[in-house]
Amino acid sequence: MNSSNFVLGEKKQQSWFEAVQNILNTDDSLKHDERELLEVLSSQENLPRKKGKFLNFIANAHRGYARRQELIERVWNIIEKAGKAAIGKYTFILSFELKVRYVRYVK
Repeated sequence: MNSSNFVLGEKKQQSWFEAVQNILNTDDSLKHDERELLEVLSSQENLPRKKGKFLNFIANAHRGYARRQELIERVWNIIEKAGKAAIGKYTFILSFELKVRYVRYVK
């Protein structure tokens, strides 16, 4: 893995984490159980960004929620929507930064 892919991966993970924080701080429409699970997840540094891995993560790391499939699906949808928007922003910024560095290097 080259350094730009590593940086992009780190930015994506950071933006995913920030998306959870942002949801908790700004979304007043969350149901009590959604907010509760999001608060538990907000203490995790490395949240899976793929649905299958996310479901396995909940089943293994947070067994109290493992049987509440409808809740997990709702929370996944909330995080995915916010996370994709945040990742898109970081991807654009990083892509621009790398292009500027490349242009400077070539000149």
